[in-house]
Amino acid sequence: MKTFYYLQCFLKLGGFFGKLHLYFTRFMRCCQKLRPQK
Repeated sequence: MKTFYYLQCFLKLGGFFGKLHLYFTRFMRCCQKLRPQK
């Protein structure tokens, strides 16, 4: 059962990093919009 626990933990971590990546891409897009185009 320990492997299952580790797997669950890993999946939670993956979801966290997925959200982080999503927010980061949104943030970068926002920055590009705000920055004056050259």
